[in-house]
Amino acid sequence: MLIVFGLLTACAGVGSDMVDAETTTPTPYASGTGFTVERTPDATRCGGVAVRVVRDAGVPMATADRPLAEFLAVTYPLGLDFGDATREASLNTFNRWLIAAQHRAQTAVDAYSAQLTTATEPGAQAAATARLVQVSRWFADLLVHAEIPIDMRHGEFAEDQRHAFCDKLAKAAEPLLARADRY
Repeated sequence: MLIVFGLLTACAGVGSDMVDAETTTPTPYASGTGFTVERTPDATRCGGVAVRVVRDAGVPMATADRPLAEFLAVTYPLGLDFGDATREASLNTFNRWLIAAQHRAQTAVDAYSAQLTTATEPGAQAAATARLVQVSRWFADLLVHAEIPIDMRHGEFAEDQRHAFCDKLAKAAEPLLARADRY
């Protein structure tokens, strides 16, 4: 937690590659899960893209997918501003978000790790492994598509601050992606 907090407060960025599409691009999150990832061009986000997971209406959810669903509901906090007047409030908001996100991620990891060791049904271990990968990748997505703080969007050094912010968050996401690759 302190690592990501330190990265954020040090003005962390993932470049600002924009999506070519002018509208939301939905893609299935995982076959049969009832979740869709929406990617929308957004210049206020690292990478130039806002990403969110939407629960598809009418698709039943397996009990085993509930920890994943609870984690996929996590969204990066909006409206952070680390300027002098609002710095402390934004840091508190970010810290509360990080604690909640880590708790939901750990709950999902614990559930799917247990499923890996106790599963007896065909495909259950593969499904648990897939969910573990999804948890790590979604946490990384939250970081690399974070909203750029308001105070880093304007001013003489705004471009440098945005790049530094997004680069630091991308670095913080690397261990999450490496973990997903190890599964």
